[in-house]
Amino acid sequence: MSIVNFNIKNYLWILPFLSFAVGYYVMQSLLHTPTHITPHLIGKQIHETLDVITQYNLNIRLINQKEEVDLPEGIILNQTPMAGTTIKPNQPLFIVTTKKPLGIKAPCCTQMHIDQLTHMLHTTDINPRIYYLSHAYPEKICFAQSPQPDEFLEKNKLILYVSSGNNKPIVWPDFTTTTLANAIEFLSHYNIEPHIINDSLYKSCTYDEYNIKDQRPIAGTILTIDKHKPLSVQLRIH
Repeated sequence: MSIVNFNIKNYLWILPFLSFAVGYYVMQSLLHTPTHITPHLIGKQIHETLDVITQYNLNIRLINQKEEVDLPEGIILNQTPMAGTTIKPNQPLFIVTTKKPLGIKAPCCTQMHIDQLTHMLHTTDINPRIYYLSHAYPEKICFAQSPQPDEFLEKNKLILYVSSGNNKPIVWPDFTTTTLANAIEFLSHYNIEPHIINDSLYKSCTYDEYNIKDQRPIAGTILTIDKHKPLSVQLRIH
């Protein structure tokens, strides 16, 4: 009897470790969170992944968007964790998706010759659709456009309305809304060389830096333009 008691006492030191192991196993069984295999989302659009995300109870997080011209918007390019690894319910799933790049902004084309415009637009990958209409502007000068300058183009399309020329009376434009350089370029199409009165203190500025504060003829005057008899035009700048 004494031998048996002696043997049990020798093994009593194991009980604390045994109790800890049993307790740990029980707690793990009670608190265990099931894991899943992370689904493969790359190449799918976000709306196509909703069923999978709901099924695994995942928290999808958009961390970046990359501009892609040739792909639809919302295509998943990258994911973390990667497909095939384990993931727990409510664990964040970080994704990177595509987005369409912003379109090209329309340049200002009015008062420019169509030959100059064609070359400029070709270098910027813009495809113009040109309509020739009778207008007071000189022949082959653009007088209107759609979209307006600085508006985004749709599929790089731009509509230009170009003068086919006429000799009807016109309403003289207001040059005080533009620079001296633009006014001189406009008048050159009519073979008109303006008389410039410079009120600026800085005489060495370029034409682009001067603004027109007064003009003769005044804006709104009805005139008939004759290329063979150039009009006398006076521009006062500052």
